Amino acid sequence: LSPAGPYLASLFRHTERHAPDAGLQVELSRFCTFHAHAFSVQPQPQRDGGDRAAPSLFGLLFHAREYPRGFPWELGFCAEGSTVAYEPADMALRNILFLTGCGGDNDNDAGAGTATWLEKGAEPARPPAVRGVHGMWLLDMGAPSLLGAHCVPPDDSARAALTLREDWLGDGMLGDVFLLDRQEGDGAHAA
Repeated sequence: LSPAGPYLASLFRHTERHAPDAGLQVELSRFCTFHAHAFSVQPQPQRDGGDRAAPSLFGLLFHAREYPRGFPWELGFCAEGSTVAYEPADMALRNILFLTGCGGDNDNDAGAGTATWLEKGAEPARPPAVRGVHGMWLLDMGAPSLLGAHCVPPDDSARAALTLREDWLGDGMLGDVFLLDRQEGDGAHAA
């Protein structure tokens, strides 16, 4: 396992513990939250020609409610025996975004823009060299929201799933992070 595995696993556990405070029940299971999509956002050159670099960002886009029972379209064998029910209001909040800075020279701005974790949660320990933005948010993809109006394709199945695509958030799709089965003693690991 990667040395980052325990930290990444703590982010999964964080979503399970604190998403209910923001209105979404999350379980770590093959039916709900078991993976996240990793991406990066590279800084754009400053318009004023300054040489102060903005930080690169590393992000994870978690998708909760992945295989709910009662979904209006067939999800195949992956949804068989699902412990998660399809509820449109929950689907609107199923996209959970984690962002953290990684580099740049904005150490003095570390508190600016830093969010609380899912509003009420206690923040897990930051990895070394984190600067700038660092937080986790539930994204509202419901119809009246800005994200729902502009980031969900108009077809019926997309409107039911309300899935934000990670390639809309960053430059480089780095792959997927999966939560592996809980290990005896120290909980889950991510790979």
